[in-house]
Amino acid sequence: MSRSARAPSALDPRSVPYAVIDVETTGFSPDAGHRVVEVAIVRVRPSGRIEAEVATLVNPERHVGATSVHGIRSCDVADAPRFCEVIGDVAQLMTGAVLVAHNATFDLSFLRAEFRRAGLHLPPWPTLCTLRLASMLIPAPRLDLAGCCEALGIDVPRLHTALDDARATAYLLIRLLRLARRRGIHDLGALGCHPTRFPAVRWPPVSPSGRSVPRGSPKDAYDGARGFRGSGGTAALRTRRDPAPSRRSGSSSRSQDSHRRGDRQKQPRRERARGG
Repeated sequence: MSRSARAPSALDPRSVPYAVIDVETTGFSPDAGHRVVEVAIVRVRPSGRIEAEVATLVNPERHVGATSVHGIRSCDVADAPRFCEVIGDVAQLMTGAVLVAHNATFDLSFLRAEFRRAGLHLPPWPTLCTLRLASMLIPAPRLDLAGCCEALGIDVPRLHTALDDARATAYLLIRLLRLARRRGIHDLGALGCHPTRFPAVRWPPVSPSGRSVPRGSPKDAYDGARGFRGSGGTAALRTRRDPAPSRRSGSSSRSQDSHRRGDRQKQPRRERARGG
């Protein structure tokens, strides 16, 4: 059901939900005709409890770009929905939530471009960038997603997969918000959120379609996935420092390999042509 996306004049980081988004793309710039090839959005509470997730490959209606970076082939997206077909699903999870991304300028530029292509307008939305937030709060030697997560002991099972990146960014956000609270910062505006009000518009602009084409096996399944999602999406996100179920055994070596690949793959988030 469409409704107005309204919020109080001052967003409280201790109570407002967050919609953490990650996109994999065919290249650097939507202005150059590059498109989204995978999108994931994770709606999370400040406690770390995941409320909902949406993740799907997207048919970019063009070449998929750097498969060597994002691992997506043209055959993978042949039957995937176009972005215009999943806008309602993405928008639904944004409702009443602060939008979050690591290097938010990048993700937001593609999100706006895909809305425009669908004939829709994405209004100014409260947005928080974890890259900028990390630069304020932690002494990470690198500010790319892998570097920030490594500094805080957060596993990223597979870099450059939208859902894993969005989940990792969600947990990074929660850890950073806790650090901010310890420093007495309780205002999202002071943390770089802009704007600090939701637009008074009908939202979502279209109904969710429920369509999704996840990455194919084995890429869409990894040790610890249930640890992130939990039963009914109610479990809190985990890190290497948290207790983990026994099914996660053997995941640490893969995570370390992912971090090593991350040194090469995710330069201050999207300085490489990620293909997303």
